[in-house]
Amino acid sequence: MSRLILSVDGVVIKEFTLAKERTTIGRKAHNDVQIEDTFLSGEHAAITMIGNDCILEDLDSTNGTVVNGKPIKRHLLKSNEVIEFGDYKVNFVDETDYTGENFLFSRMVRTKTVKPINE
Repeated sequence: MSRLILSVDGVVIKEFTLAKERTTIGRKAHNDVQIEDTFLSGEHAAITMIGNDCILEDLDSTNGTVVNGKPIKRHLLKSNEVIEFGDYKVNFVDETDYTGENFLFSRMVRTKTVKPINE
């Protein structure tokens, strides 16, 4: 399962679970993730889930979408990447990511000592 953690100036404001095939982000109230800031377009960006992959797409917004400091039009998100919308930062967390810290943590938690059958 994937989550978005919305923050501004380092303070977490809200957390969203990506449960739909397509999650919209923008200033207007009908968006799944509404950020009331004039920097954002009414329909600014969308995240589409395809299998375990989450693809972020800028919806031709006025000010663009930035991931890890680089402007994007379309981007395959990886766990712990940071999406920026003006002063707002959205941390993408993918708990199905089998690389990096999430994988190492899940391996430490799930690892059991198994004795060989012949002992």
